[in-house]
Amino acid sequence: MMNKHFVFTNDSMYVGNGCSCCEPDYMEVYNSDETDGTLGSAHSEEECYVQAIITVLGRENINYETEEGLRILENDFNALLRITERMGITVEIVE
Repeated sequence: MMNKHFVFTNDSMYVGNGCSCCEPDYMEVYNSDETDGTLGSAHSEEECYVQAIITVLGRENINYETEEGLRILENDFNALLRITERMGITVEIVE
């Protein structure tokens, strides 16, 4: 399989709830113009890797169980790294 490089922009931000009494929450948001547009924004670095894998496989070519299995792997970053390495996928996150 051909090497594929995905660049994600870190668009994370602090989001307040509208009152001055509470600290704003940090919301992780990562966007890429190179992934399948139907996937939307990623909300963790791990999800960036999942989106890259899904894009390379072709979302239309994977079933619900496969996609959910990949999303479960968000809890095992080393497994995601091994999969992307074997598939020739690299992910870069830029500020």
